Amino acid sequence: MQHKLLVVIEAGPTAVKVAEYVARAYAGATGPQAHIVLFTQQTGLPPWIEGGESGDASTQRDKFETETRERAVRCLADVRQQLVAHGVSNDILTEEIAEESQRIVPDILESARRHGCDTIVMARHHKSMVSEFFAGDAEEKLLRHPTGFTVWLIE
Repeated sequence: MQHKLLVVIEAGPTAVKVAEYVARAYAGATGPQAHIVLFTQQTGLPPWIEGGESGDASTQRDKFETETRERAVRCLADVRQQLVAHGVSNDILTEEIAEESQRIVPDILESARRHGCDTIVMARHHKSMVSEFFAGDAEEKLLRHPTGFTVWLIE
């Protein structure tokens, strides 16, 4: 049985692990249920740029937004290339870059619903117990609250 996947990608080594897993699971997949959305979130502005009102702050804001957008595009292109190289059809891949927000879990769920996905795939991040207790992680929040989606965590 195939699933429509929303694959949450973060730049770095976890992107490689997630792509390898998805490639093993979906190499050669075709048909109406074979669909993979590569989802990432654009990095937010640092506080020293976000609140600035001067012309220099505006220039810095534009430069930062352009650079973070380009990094997100490159990251998704790299993951796409890795998936295709491992047998996943380019025809079943879609990409989405969301604007940075404090609501990453609702943004992931909204994107999954919009694309008709039934499974969310993401890397598991390890933090200290204190960090996890106070801040929590997106993957932990997805697992703790019923969402109507299957969640695959890649270690």
